[in-house]
Amino acid sequence: MKFFNHIKDFFIDSITGAVDGIAALFMYFIAIAMRGETAVAMLIAAAASLLLLIAALILMLIQSNSNSKADRPKRGRSPKSQLAKIEPEVKSKNLDALMKIEQDMLALKERYSTGRITVDNYKKETKSLYDSAKALN
Repeated sequence: MKFFNHIKDFFIDSITGAVDGIAALFMYFIAIAMRGETAVAMLIAAAASLLLLIAALILMLIQSNSNSKADRPKRGRSPKSQLAKIEPEVKSKNLDALMKIEQDMLALKERYSTGRITVDNYKKETKSLYDSAKALN
């Protein structure tokens, strides 16, 4: 609701400023003896341009919000294991341990992305899992 109050205030202030600007512009046109029809046509063109600009900005805002939602991970689904794609001749004796660590890391990432653990716990557990994987190498 607070967001809509800000938008309402913004548009009311903008309209008030636009009306004041139009009045000043008409006074200027009268001072330089411009024909009224020309002044009205210029003002209509300026208003149409302003409306197109506002519409473009709103569309960009809507699209950026929908893109950020699409980048978020899906809840309840963890990514497939990357270690399962290793070819048989490349597999090491530590592959089972590495696959276990990878599954623990994916589970940890899932818990963090759903908000079940804090940033500090996430960092600490990730470092611990990394150190255990590094020790296997």
